[in-house]
Amino acid sequence: MQRPNVLILFTDQQRYDTLSAAGFDYIQTPNLDRLARMSTVYTCAHSSNPVCMPARHDLITGLPGKAHGYYGNIDEPIKDNTMPKLPEIFQNAGYRTAAIGKYHHFPARTHHGYGEMQLMEELPESRADDQYALWLQENGLAGVQNLHGVRPHIYHIPQKSQMDIKYHGTTWVA
Repeated sequence: MQRPNVLILFTDQQRYDTLSAAGFDYIQTPNLDRLARMSTVYTCAHSSNPVCMPARHDLITGLPGKAHGYYGNIDEPIKDNTMPKLPEIFQNAGYRTAAIGKYHHFPARTHHGYGEMQLMEELPESRADDQYALWLQENGLAGVQNLHGVRPHIYHIPQKSQMDIKYHGTTWVA
């Protein structure tokens, strides 16, 4: 029996009304719309925590912050690393698992069951924690500052990438 492919896209700071496929045709999201047509769009869901790291831990553990220990973007490891996590469950069932892009866990290289990790951290502690930064270095762009946008003064408003689109983080993740 062939198992289905499972792709979980976990975006940051993306409101429900920023997808054309969800009925908001004032925005153009053709690639996400195509994925939505081939999959499931949850129209009645919420995050038990709107902050990056706890929301990610909620997803991989299926538990709220009081169970796994994350309530904010803090630099402490998960309380009980032996609790089952979604990537481990898939890995144990014979799936190939990968974390690609912004992972935002602490420590950055904690795999939680992912067999492969290609990370693009927002604020990496070291270049070795960020394969995107290493890729930029390999392509002669080691000196680029603010890889993920101009920080921190205008963090919460849209920003234009300071690199050609072929070197942009979104292109690298894709």
